[in-house]
Amino acid sequence: MPSFISNSKDSNSKGSSTMNSHKEKDYYYHENRPIPEIPWKKVLILAFAFMFIGVVAWEYNARVAWSYDPEAYIDSKGIWTIERRRIDHSDKNTVAVIGSSRILFDLDLNSYEQLTGTRPIQLALVGTSPRPLLKDLASDEDFVGLLIMGITPGNFFSGRGGLFANNPKYYVKESPTQRISQQLSMLIEPYLAFYDNSNWPLFTLIGRMDFENNVAKHDPVSMVWTLSEMDKDRNTKMFWKVEDVPYYQKHAQATWQNFFDLGDKFGAPPFDLDEFLEGVSKDINTIRTRGGDVVFVRTPSSDVYRDRENKFQPRDKYWDRLLSQTNSVGVHFEDHPELQGFRTPEWSHLHSDDAPVYTSELVPILDQKLKEVGKPGIIDE
Repeated sequence: MPSFISNSKDSNSKGSSTMNSHKEKDYYYHENRPIPEIPWKKVLILAFAFMFIGVVAWEYNARVAWSYDPEAYIDSKGIWTIERRRIDHSDKNTVAVIGSSRILFDLDLNSYEQLTGTRPIQLALVGTSPRPLLKDLASDEDFVGLLIMGITPGNFFSGRGGLFANNPKYYVKESPTQRISQQLSMLIEPYLAFYDNSNWPLFTLIGRMDFENNVAKHDPVSMVWTLSEMDKDRNTKMFWKVEDVPYYQKHAQATWQNFFDLGDKFGAPPFDLDEFLEGVSKDINTIRTRGGDVVFVRTPSSDVYRDRENKFQPRDKYWDRLLSQTNSVGVHFEDHPELQGFRTPEWSHLHSDDAPVYTSELVPILDQKLKEVGKPGIIDE
């Protein structure tokens, strides 16, 4: 036993000595390491020069090579929440828009405002069903206005919420730091096109380039390229390359086709239409009880997209039943010649030049349909 204690003490003593030795060496290294004799001021200037050149080159690439509008804003949870907060001060004259990307692209806020004197609050979200947004507004007693709901059949009539279905939760929980961060970001977004880091990272851009043997080129199913440009209040239009550049347009079409193929391969999740429409009706009635109203708009689609919608969400079983069960006004593009013949470059969204014309034709039809059932119209007389 004494021997064990003695050995232990010796061992601790050696360990302590070793640790002290390492500490002394570390101290000597950190306190006495040599600093090279170089012109630090010139190095700093050179570093800033390289950084400036890099930023200018990246900005040039985004503006010129990719022709991205530097005055556009980034669609984010923060900018959506800014528009959502406008509901807090709404009244019976307020018009809000929910849906997925079709009603976001196709309803031109400028044209709507010119015809009605009211500028809608644009709350539609790409890749997202309007169902969670309807539920959110039904539970908000501040909303007593008109809700325009865009219907994309495969997106709406499903059990999926979609990409940004949690945005209403973000609106409730947004912290002061997140709110300030969004405001600061919006000071930069209109002036630096490359700042949109979801679209313009270097290797992302390389992967999108259309040159022979591009081994980095992304498979179409891997991502959706930029499809739109957005104003500060989320007024949105199609990105011009989708409209005018063949390979860019074909990529968008190929992306949708690959999504279709995946859906066919794995099938759709379980969906109970009766239960779904019962919930929709309940939320709409809640809004109407407060003095508001809800109308539906079926925007144009074409080619492969339209064929699949006819196959999987036939009008009589889905659209017609939606209007009947909710006792709602609805405008379907197939019912009105003036809402047909517009360009849908990738089968699902309107050309940026056609969206204002489409909106100008849609508003009078919607106004007339509301008045026909004894409800207030949307055009001032």
